[in-house]
Amino acid sequence: MKYHPMARFPLRFSSIFWTRHDVEHDESEVFKCFESNVIIVADDAEGVPLMIAAKKHETILRRGRAYRIEGQVAAGGRNSISTVFEDVVNTIAIDQAEVRVNALVNKVSAHGVGQIVDWDLRSASEEGCYNEVIKVLHWCTGSSGERVEFHANWLINAQVAESISGDALCAGNVIGLRGNVTGFLSRDNTWEIQVTEILLVQCELKRRQSRRQQGLSPATSE
Repeated sequence: MKYHPMARFPLRFSSIFWTRHDVEHDESEVFKCFESNVIIVADDAEGVPLMIAAKKHETILRRGRAYRIEGQVAAGGRNSISTVFEDVVNTIAIDQAEVRVNALVNKVSAHGVGQIVDWDLRSASEEGCYNEVIKVLHWCTGSSGERVEFHANWLINAQVAESISGDALCAGNVIGLRGNVTGFLSRDNTWEIQVTEILLVQCELKRRQSRRQQGLSPATSE
């Protein structure tokens, strides 16, 4: 199976989100947007800003409520806010009394397909352990029909990495992953996701040897 260069490489989020103020989208008659957030750090109730885009005539979303929402992500460039496009059929209204801020920390699940553009090593929280980090290109169609390209960093620990071949994380490969959102780099609007499962790998047949194949030690990844 060969992926066409224009194939869609989606990233999807699923979690309980609070809808805050609703914002009219000047460029679209189809969508209305709600301010929300992704909570990554336990003592940061504000979290990372996020917009929920919902189809005006189909959604049940109202401001000031909690919902389980699933949808495709569009992350813009520097200093922009990511948007999740609601899948209406998967939305569930949640009793507000059941939702606690601390229960939402690192509870955004993610799954996606994308093309690897870079690989690196990074120290993990456990002493002497490392995560393999792949920078993955994703893209989707925005609210105005435009193509939106963005990157996400997927972190792979040693246990998950054992399930794949030595060339699986090479640049150019197409990969499918599942995990939990654990970080956000505001300088370039990049989500960081800890991988729990690698779903598929489609390898390029011809390419130069990658850093991973060269067996670079963690000390050389600085």
